[in-house]
Amino acid sequence: LDALLRLRVTLVAINGQPRYGEYGYVSIDNYGSMRMAVDYLASLGHRRIAWVGTPGDNSFVRARNKGVADACAYLGVDLVYDQPYDAVAHPEQIDDICRGVLDSGATALCTGDYTAVPIIDRWHQCNVEVPRDISVLGYDDMGFRTFDDRRVTTIGFDKFHMGEIAAEAM
Repeated sequence: LDALLRLRVTLVAINGQPRYGEYGYVSIDNYGSMRMAVDYLASLGHRRIAWVGTPGDNSFVRARNKGVADACAYLGVDLVYDQPYDAVAHPEQIDDICRGVLDSGATALCTGDYTAVPIIDRWHQCNVEVPRDISVLGYDDMGFRTFDDRRVTTIGFDKFHMGEIAAEAM
């Protein structure tokens, strides 16, 4: 990126603020989306929500975490489990995450799609059924499916439209 910036090439990042350099970006409203997710789960009657977020310290992680916490506080919903988890880097932690969510008494789980699928699959192996025993709402609409070909209920955004906006900005 440094070389491109030195050449004054116009750059536009998609779905996140740039880590460094002066260039534009197009991003979803991570904070607002997570507030909407909690609001949706609360509208279904869920009063005890678990949040398994993405680890890290960047703008979208902070916005998502704050959106979940603020929405729970505003709606009077108990955030009973709040744990970052990287399903790709640490698949060995799946049992601890699954047990922690269930032991918390949560009636719903909000997480990214990368995390939702392995959790749902692991619960299925343990006879915990989604949505009978616990509801799961994913985030990112990555189009993933569980091992038995069930789609994840997820919050999506128009990726094509984001690309159009980025192209127009260039």
